[in-house]
Amino acid sequence: MGGALKKEIFTEKGYMVYEQRNAISNDCMTGRYFISESKYREMEDFSVKPGDILVSCSGTIGRVVIVPENAPKGIINQALLRIRVNTEKVTPEYVKIIFESTLIQNKLNGISHGTGLKNFPPMSEVKSLQLPIPSLDLQFEIAHLSRSVEALKTSYQMSIKDIDSLFESSFVSIAGLNSN
Repeated sequence: MGGALKKEIFTEKGYMVYEQRNAISNDCMTGRYFISESKYREMEDFSVKPGDILVSCSGTIGRVVIVPENAPKGIINQALLRIRVNTEKVTPEYVKIIFESTLIQNKLNGISHGTGLKNFPPMSEVKSLQLPIPSLDLQFEIAHLSRSVEALKTSYQMSIKDIDSLFESSFVSIAGLNSN
C-alpha cells in the first residue's frame, strides 16, 4: 500500500480508513479518516468485510479486533494486517483468541525486527507460525469459554473498583480517631 494513503486524499466523509487504533481499542465503528468512492474502488484489495480480523502491526503489536456485521465499509491502512479466514475450517473468534494468546504474542514480539519502535515481523515469518486448528465444534466451545472468562474478569474488576471506593470513603483523619 505504501504511499497510496496520503493526507490529501482524505475526505470529511465516505469510506472509512481503518487504523491501528481500531484494533487497539477493539472498536470498528469509529474512524478519523475517510476516502472517496473512487479511491475506495482503486484500493478495494485492502477492503474490510464483516468477519475480517484486523491486527495492529506497529508499536502496539498484535492487538486484534473482528470486524462486526454493521461496521462501516472501508479499507485498512498500512499499520494493520487483515486476516480473512475460511469459515468452513476456522472461526474468526477462535483466530482472535489464538492471536491474543501469550504464546503467539510472545512469538510476534520475539520475531519483531523493529529497532526503536516495534514492528510486525515479515509476513513470511508470520505465515510460518503453527496454529492449532481443532474442530469447529471445539472452536465454538473455546470461544464460549473465553467469553465467560472475559465476563468474569470484567465482574472482578468492577468489584475491585467498588472495594477501593468503599475503602477510600472509610478514611477518617487521625485526629478523628482520638477518643478524648
